Amino acid sequence: MFALQEAALPIAGDEPMAEAAGPIMERLATGEYPHLVEIATQVVMQPGYDYANEFAYGLELILDALEPAPAG
Repeated sequence: MFALQEAALPIAGDEPMAEAAGPIMERLATGEYPHLVEIATQVVMQPGYDYANEFAYGLELILDALEPAPAG
């Protein structure tokens, strides 16, 4: 799923995420998704954000959650 999302992003090469997000953010201006707008503006559109790093972080969260609890 992550690979499909990444392939669908409107980014060319090393273009900053903030530049690509502009048209997407315009569609969210209705106020219908305030939390999505918040994460986009406070995280995704900040300098240095790397979408690919989110995959490793998310995978680690999932694997940690699947780790068996200690027998007790």
